Amino acid sequence: MPLNTYLHCTGNAEEMLEFYRSALGGTVEISRYQDAPKDARPEGVDGWDDKVMYGRLDAPNGTTLSAMDAPPGRQPHAIGDNFSLAYVAANEVQARDAFERLSLGAAIYMPMAPTFFSECFGMLQDRYKIQWMVMVEATMPGAA
Repeated sequence: MPLNTYLHCTGNAEEMLEFYRSALGGTVEISRYQDAPKDARPEGVDGWDDKVMYGRLDAPNGTTLSAMDAPPGRQPHAIGDNFSLAYVAANEVQARDAFERLSLGAAIYMPMAPTFFSECFGMLQDRYKIQWMVMVEATMPGAA
């Protein structure tokens, strides 16, 4: 399963993805906060309906770059902590196993649980201060 880079932006995710698309080629897909069910939206996104909840650039060489506009309470503090590694597992057992192993000495931001976009999703910062998102293949809300 792939290991992808996931950028956490402060309101300019769409602009960044389009810039990288113009440089690398490929296609961009975007789901906005307005595409998520109201009760599933993270705190702090009121007024962010048009911001990017999940965006993805699929470059011609098979590279995937994902990005989101992080809610104000989760925005990066400095360049360098504005990304996560996103591990996409083949199934829930594999996702939970990877999350458990990465959790040793970690700060858990979101325990593994079903979400409206994935049957199993969790977020943590590992003992080396690297942010991770572990999931079963996600389906983007609003995507055709």
